[in-house]
Amino acid sequence: MSARDSDATALCNACGETLAIRDGIPDFAAAVGTLSTRPNRSPSQWLMETRGFAAIYETPIWRPLLVRLGAGITMQREIDEVLAFASGRRVEAALDLGCGTGQYARAMASLLPDATIWAADLSRAMLRKGSRLAEAQRLERIRFYRGDLHALPHADASLDWINCSGTLHLLPDLAAAWREISRVLRPGGILTGMIVVMTTGPLRHLQRRANQRRHATFLDRESLRDSLEAFGLSRFESTAYGGALLFRCERAEA
Repeated sequence: MSARDSDATALCNACGETLAIRDGIPDFAAAVGTLSTRPNRSPSQWLMETRGFAAIYETPIWRPLLVRLGAGITMQREIDEVLAFASGRRVEAALDLGCGTGQYARAMASLLPDATIWAADLSRAMLRKGSRLAEAQRLERIRFYRGDLHALPHADASLDWINCSGTLHLLPDLAAAWREISRVLRPGGILTGMIVVMTTGPLRHLQRRANQRRHATFLDRESLRDSLEAFGLSRFESTAYGGALLFRCERAEA
């Protein structure tokens, strides 16, 4: 079924549940509803669900601009450096988690022409836009789905690489994310990403307030490393650019 097919349903072979399919995108997160109706949603979560925001996300007035202002590098350099963390590794199955409009998923698909690439997000608007962009680049083999980061529809130890860039600092509970990521990564599999960290400048007060209100989670480098290691995600490496941290770690071998 292509991304342009009308709404349908499908039976999940793994869980036996009937999944809604909208615009060719299966919904594994129907129980969580839309981001705009969830309790205690942050302004950024509400924006992610809108079609207008999805339309501008990859344009020079949003994601690339934020990277330039916050990290002092280009969006392409961010992608290149994060993907370099996986250079030379054997990857059969990879997931772009919190994929947005699929910038990283498309780059991963180009880097790994023989691998299965999954792309997951909660925002239907982002997924629809991402699916259209992938089609335009003839990368139809990227498998977009709507999913909840806290309950991924992947078997234990089934993925070689998970990337999560630009999403983690927006979560109120990183421990729950690490637990699920650790579950689905194979031993020796890697997690890569970009996360906004706690600054030492004037924004620190606002970041602390966001933490207190559980609208986000801003950590420093050492706290991030320690929180990952608590869930078996070790061999942490990182590169800092302004308020952004590009990082990788590995799922501990069994």
